[in-house]
Amino acid sequence: VRPLLESAVGQEALRQPGPDALLWREKPFDFIDSGDWVSGVFDRVVLERDAAGRFVRGQILDYKTDETADDAALQEKAAGYAPQLALYRRAVARLTGLAETEIRTSLVFLRAQRVVAVEGRAA
Repeated sequence: VRPLLESAVGQEALRQPGPDALLWREKPFDFIDSGDWVSGVFDRVVLERDAAGRFVRGQILDYKTDETADDAALQEKAAGYAPQLALYRRAVARLTGLAETEIRTSLVFLRAQRVVAVEGRAA
């Protein structure tokens, strides 16, 4: 983890959010999704608020320790995690009232020191 924290990529991804933002780290959640009970733990969620304190945007970061040989393997791994991040996006939307379209999701590959945005896909 230390190399990521010392890298420009890691420092940008994990920078202190603005004063009006809310930061969740290792936050457990539970919700009902299509009749199924879902439990999980968010690694990191940054929730931006407007002047009235309402949530306006969210960013989910999920940490992964996978080994990847090259960029193609990294993208393949990221695609495999898309359903998990779609579920996390639904959970954040449910917990905050944000539209899912206002919540970005990314994977932080610790070994590769890369952050990969993951588009929303149905789980």
